[in-house]
Amino acid sequence: MKAITLLESITGIRDKYILEAHGEVSPQRKRPSNRKFLLIAAILAVMLLLAGCVAYVLSLRDLKVGDWSTAQGQPAATNKNELISLQGFAGTPGYQALQEWLAFREAYDPDGNLLKLSPFDDYVEPEEYRVYTCYTREMVEKVDELCQKYSLNRITEVYVTAPEEEVYEAVGIPGVLNPNAPAEVQTYGWYYTSDGSFHLEGDAALAGEESNPIAFQYSCVRKDSFCDYTLNVGDIDRYEQWRVSQDGRQVLLALSWEKGLILADLDNCFISINILPGEQPLSQEVLEAFASIFDFSISPQPIDAAAAKQREAAREAQQARIRLENQQATAPKSYEEYFLAHRSDTNGYYTLLDFDGDGTEELAVGYGSAQDYSMLYTLKNGYMEELPFDAYYTGFWIRWAQDGAPVIQSTQVHGNQTYYLFLEVDGDTLRYRDFLKRDLSSNADGPWFRCTNAPGEDVRAFRESPMYWEEISLEVYDSICDEYSYREPEVHSFAEGAVSATDLYTRFQSLFPDKMLFYFQDDFDNDGVLDLAVMYDGWFRAVCLLDGQGRMLTQWIHEDGFLFYEAHNAGAQPVSNEGKLPGFTETRDGVEYHTFLRILKDGFFLRDCLRYDPNGGDAKWAKAELDSWDIPVESIPEQWKPISQQEYQQLLESYQVFVYEAG
Repeated sequence: MKAITLLESITGIRDKYILEAHGEVSPQRKRPSNRKFLLIAAILAVMLLLAGCVAYVLSLRDLKVGDWSTAQGQPAATNKNELISLQGFAGTPGYQALQEWLAFREAYDPDGNLLKLSPFDDYVEPEEYRVYTCYTREMVEKVDELCQKYSLNRITEVYVTAPEEEVYEAVGIPGVLNPNAPAEVQTYGWYYTSDGSFHLEGDAALAGEESNPIAFQYSCVRKDSFCDYTLNVGDIDRYEQWRVSQDGRQVLLALSWEKGLILADLDNCFISINILPGEQPLSQEVLEAFASIFDFSISPQPIDAAAAKQREAAREAQQARIRLENQQATAPKSYEEYFLAHRSDTNGYYTLLDFDGDGTEELAVGYGSAQDYSMLYTLKNGYMEELPFDAYYTGFWIRWAQDGAPVIQSTQVHGNQTYYLFLEVDGDTLRYRDFLKRDLSSNADGPWFRCTNAPGEDVRAFRESPMYWEEISLEVYDSICDEYSYREPEVHSFAEGAVSATDLYTRFQSLFPDKMLFYFQDDFDNDGVLDLAVMYDGWFRAVCLLDGQGRMLTQWIHEDGFLFYEAHNAGAQPVSNEGKLPGFTETRDGVEYHTFLRILKDGFFLRDCLRYDPNGGDAKWAKAELDSWDIPVESIPEQWKPISQQEYQQLLESYQVFVYEAG
């Protein structure tokens, strides 16, 4: 900026000086005067004033847009909780729009009543306004008004993504870190928006620092968008503030006793990095080193919506394949297999019904009262699959429609609203037959409503769709409910029907017709009843244990099965009161583990765990520190006690393999 331009922008400078600077005063020969020096002094003063303005702009105080209590419509708090803008400083369009938006929200719904009623009224927030949490039409109109008034773009879409590289590709930048950043950085929680803004979280371990990694939140918001994000920084007066120069930019650093902030005003965006509180307070040196990790020369661009949708669809398809593979790796292949695994659920029960008439029975499972079910399964592609019953509606009953089809009924009470769902099974999908609600907010007698566009809709997808309600009379409501009658279904208990061990073996064999199965019996849990161990494709190594009542003691404790051992005391005699002990050996990341277990009625519990780590230095041989023998397998402690090689060998030899005669 030229000095004359500076002069013109500051009031209080005499017109004569300005004219002289422009050269518009008629040239006359004058005697030397100090007027030239006054002009130079004025220019210097203005430049110093400008420098002061820059310092003021890049300060936390000038980023403040309100208080947390103000934004929430609550009385002022005792402790200061001041909010700053994440889009820019005072006077910028984004700042002004945000400030006006917060004031509007405070005055519009100060007690939150409209928000409480929003899930139950007929208004459905347009998808492209959801980033602003507009739960009424007036709020949508206010967003449009602010965008038009301040010439800002509306953020219409949020893309939650898994791979970090997808964010950078979408917004057109190489990344957020300097190539030679003196730190190890891990990022997660990435998402970006339609305007090119993006956000992520991470941890950074600075080189040469022995403290724990520093957790941070990174936000980059474009200046030409309307963003309603704010950051609660506590009491601004508690911060020490200073500036550093990096990547040709002035970066504001702010440090209080509990957190740090890094703020940078770039050409088309505003970057804010929030350092989360850690175990140790930050120093100025550490905060400056932390700031040097990041690249402050980036320029994010609006995204290509079509390309973003394609990336999102490809990622979701890949995640669906992974979920299916994981499900098929663990899901039972039949209801019989499921029953065997749940025989110990003495308060569990089930009903088998062909809900959709396709010839495949569905499995309804419940616990406690036999009238209330919580899970619904079907068989698909050779595996059990849980139907997507919406968890928002907890529990269901079985009713029968007038056409004889079984129907799922569920009731959900939320505030003054009560919802009544009648659902039908369609393959692996649940669809509405009827959807009713009763609104008690106005009076205790209703009114009653029926959702006119719900029948036939997928339960999952419909929750994101507009719902159109028509008011109905109590008589109409009663007539709809009367269409779904109750009759007692055939209910079975998981624990019913005690069978012999050989019968269980026969049933188990039917589940794995392609395996060569063997079994042997012993009283593994010392309850006086013979139990059953099942092996396949080999001798001595068991894969499953069931007690004499058919309850599963354990299943698939290790993918390679397990052996049985006898524990011997110092006199080389078996410990008589423990019976046979399952055990297995495995190697993980080059470390060898020997695990020995006890069998109780509730399953497997740890007895001993030994470890040999060839790279363990003075702790090559170690024994897990167990406070009790009754520690479940999944609760193996991380504490290990180093022992000598001789002690290790003696402990290992105290467990001797016991070979059963299998049938």
